[in-house]
Amino acid sequence: MAVNRRVVLTNRMIKDALISLMDEKDFSKITISDICNRADVNRSTFYSHYTDTKQVLNEIEDDILSRLPVVEDNSSDLRLAIGNILSFVKDNSDLISIMMIKRKDTGFVEKLIGSVFEHYEHLSYADDETRTRLNYIFCVNGIIGIIKEWISSDFSISLEAFTDIVLSLAVKVTT
Repeated sequence: MAVNRRVVLTNRMIKDALISLMDEKDFSKITISDICNRADVNRSTFYSHYTDTKQVLNEIEDDILSRLPVVEDNSSDLRLAIGNILSFVKDNSDLISIMMIKRKDTGFVEKLIGSVFEHYEHLSYADDETRTRLNYIFCVNGIIGIIKEWISSDFSISLEAFTDIVLSLAVKVTT
């Protein structure tokens, strides 16, 4: 089925409007009217694409997660995987900052943990599935914490040095 460019453009405008608004205020305070005004679309246009603000937010989150770099094979190059993710974070720092730092809810972070676990579970050394999942939850939450600090410090540590720090922590936790 051919992609209608107007539909894609309208969806992008609505998503960009929501992201812009989330940079200014809490998601729970953003209305459909706010989005429509910012995107310069009418309410009927919004409703022809989305049912509510949460659906727009879910699509934004899914878009981000679908763009996260992954190691597809059984490669054990954890440094490459971490470096690619951190490079993605740095290249998309404005959006990641809004989704991870400025948001009060943890919905995106929880989705991120699930995505990381799904894509990188094969790099774990733990034999027990429960232990592996708990290791990843602990590790990813810790890494998210220091990524927030890295973003807030305007990337005061180089990508390479930060990758080494994250790798060191990840190896300690997941082995």
